Amino acid sequence: MIALIPAKGYSRRVPGKNKREFCGLPLVAWSIIQAKCSRYVEKVFVSTDDDEIADITVEYGGNVLWRHYKQDPDDAGNVPTYYALLDLLEMYGDLLSKRFVNLFSTSPLRFPDGIDNVVEAALTHPVDSVTQTLCIMHEILLYVRMEDDQIAPVLGEKLGHYCLFGQATQVNSVQRYLTTERPMIEGGIATDTSYNQGMRVLPSPQYYISVPLWQSYECDTPEDWEICETLMEAFILKGRGPEVYYEYARRQVVE
Repeated sequence: MIALIPAKGYSRRVPGKNKREFCGLPLVAWSIIQAKCSRYVEKVFVSTDDDEIADITVEYGGNVLWRHYKQDPDDAGNVPTYYALLDLLEMYGDLLSKRFVNLFSTSPLRFPDGIDNVVEAALTHPVDSVTQTLCIMHEILLYVRMEDDQIAPVLGEKLGHYCLFGQATQVNSVQRYLTTERPMIEGGIATDTSYNQGMRVLPSPQYYISVPLWQSYECDTPEDWEICETLMEAFILKGRGPEVYYEYARRQVVE
């Protein structure tokens, strides 16, 4: 199985975030390390448009996929993954019937076995399905912002029916991904602006495994960055840096 990590050079809220130091390493390096230490991932590919990110990818054992399509700052996260898969199909013709691991570098809060847990869950489900990490909201009270600093409640429950997108670790079918995303991308609506106007319902089934709420934090703002570094060190690294992942990988070889 391959792992695919989109990592562009441009960022609006945290300039150069994918190559910025996070817990001692460039941010994108953590996702590369995590994928390479998975027992199921054979190759790691990073889709990028940036020379420094390309150098980081090679340094940490990944493979560079240069972006050749016309980019837009408003592109949604599915756009680079879609075009990277098309490039990989040209390189590996038998890829269409297989699954792949899709990782977002801005979600580095993964335990050493995090990717393997998602893959193992995915292997019990149909090939054309999606399996991803989600945080179960056991209690939720959601408000919508209105004019003049007013708010109005729109959702409240304590039954655990709702989930929050977290950790951004996903196992998907290559064929399903291309088929599902093609209408949006070729139709020019795969943008953050369109995303903000409402979520679409995907036609094929999706499955999930639950992760703690703190793993839903992403490095998307300067404030989030500090929070994520604190969580990464306190709950995962504990002073050992990337060695926690390398040790996990060594144990898989022995077993």
